[in-house]
Amino acid sequence: MKNLEPKIRAIVEDQVKRLVVALGSALSLGFLAASSGASKRLSAPRDYACIATGCKQKSKGPRFSYCCEKHWKQARSGGGRFKGTIAAWRKAAMAKHETKVV
Repeated sequence: MKNLEPKIRAIVEDQVKRLVVALGSALSLGFLAASSGASKRLSAPRDYACIATGCKQKSKGPRFSYCCEKHWKQARSGGGRFKGTIAAWRKAAMAKHETKVV
């Protein structure tokens, strides 16, 4: 049994060294950046403002066409004009962003 301990210890040390080298190269290549939160810090903050003209509330994201809850319900209750209402708001929002960039 005592003869096996040094052999097992050598095997474990070798495997740990290999793991450390593999993790180091993965981190340097950016494979683990998303899980560590580094990529979130490097990206620009997303604009989740409501696309309705003059609305300052936070939208519910792309699933709700970037509308806040109030304007989402308003557009849905528009009697079949949902896509037209959203398209008009989106066009106005895009025009506003184009003037900021230039």
